[in-house]
Amino acid sequence: MFAGEWLACASMNRVAQVCGISKANKYHYYDSEDAILVDLLDSYLINRRDQI
Repeated sequence: MFAGEWLACASMNRVAQVCGISKANKYHYYDSEDAILVDLLDSYLINRRDQI
């Protein structure tokens, strides 16, 4: 499962595969793995804030 993988091992190809999109499509939205991580963390923190 993707969520169980270490971030360093999660390639951009793997991210696209898990999301069901092409690698080129993913690069339309994100420049790097770090950008994806920042977006995920931001979404998570907004969700947690809204729960509080």
